This record gives sequence, structure tokens and C-alpha cells, in this order.
Amino acid sequence: MTIDEAVSRVIEELKWAELKHPGFPENLIEGMAILAEEVGEAQIVANDFYWGDGDDQEEIKEQFLTEIAQVGAVVLRILITMEG
Repeated sequence: MTIDEAVSRVIEELKWAELKHPGFPENLIEGMAILAEEVGEAQIVANDFYWGDGDDQEEIKEQFLTEIAQVGAVVLRILITMEG
């Protein structure tokens, strides 16, 4: 994956998140809680990938890439909110 492709995935997730959850907390603690939740979801998928039995590895990898792009989207929302 190129940098442009990675950034594009994050931007796609950001747009989706803004539609699904139009408001984002201005409180830094709440924003960090959302970020921690997303990181936790990515960790669960990473565990499945690493310790999985080999079945559906491509599907799990794609799910991980989606989760980690969501982490990036939350980071952007925190930056936007803090600077907005």
C-alpha cells in the first residue's frame, strides 16, 4: 500500500465517521476514550490474525486495515476538534 492509498483509506473512514457520528466530543478525555476504543478493536483483530488458525487470513487482514484506518480517522477528528 502506498502512502496515498493509506491516507485515502483514513479519509474515507473519516468521512464515514462524520456522517455516522456528526458530533465529536470537544473534551480531550472523551476523544481519547474513543481513540482507545478503536485501538482496542484493532488489537482484537490483530490477535485474531496472529493467533488464528490460518483460515480467512486475507479477510482478517482486510478487517485489520479497516480498523487501523478508523484509528487514523479518530486521530484526525481529535486534531480537527482541538484546532477548530
